[in-house]
Amino acid sequence: QITKPNQVKCSRRQGNRVIMASALEGGAPAPEVGEMHNGIPAAFFVEDVAKLMSDRKKDAKGLLEECDSMYQQYKNMENRLGTRQRKLQGQVVEIKSSLGMLEHLDGLGDGDTLATDFRLNDALFIKATIPRADKVALWLGANVMLEYETKEALDLLRTNFETAKSNIAVIREDMDYLRDQITTVEVNMARIYNHDVNLRRQAKST
Repeated sequence: QITKPNQVKCSRRQGNRVIMASALEGGAPAPEVGEMHNGIPAAFFVEDVAKLMSDRKKDAKGLLEECDSMYQQYKNMENRLGTRQRKLQGQVVEIKSSLGMLEHLDGLGDGDTLATDFRLNDALFIKATIPRADKVALWLGANVMLEYETKEALDLLRTNFETAKSNIAVIREDMDYLRDQITTVEVNMARIYNHDVNLRRQAKST
């Protein structure tokens, strides 16, 4: 019976290639991993399972354990990228809201004011009148707030907004690439398993 391993994978670099190794295999390199894409190793499609088993001197169980360990690593990467993407998407919404408010305030003429509802807490708001200001305070997080000139704050928010959108685009590209590698590993596992089933059937018929 083929079981799933719970060993931890490690990796090392050789030129432009990253060699994945399993503690289970005593550090032997896995053949299914190639060049990196933004820190994500490429998974190679196993065309000839019998040749791979012969070259690697491993049975189907050993190869499946390597593939499963690689699959788990890819899924962990996918989870981390998903978490980062959701965080950036939340930041984009917050920056866009702050940028819209600041642009509106900056567009006020001298003596003009903005009437709004000011939140004291989650369930309590009061009416407030905000005059046009040359300086604003931006909340940077980690209990840090800094005062900026209005123009400087606008430039900062616009830069952060574009940076966040650019980072989201990169993450989406990485997620698409990562899903392709996961699919490749899943196909490899299915091919290795089916090859092992065929070998067992042949052994029983002889």
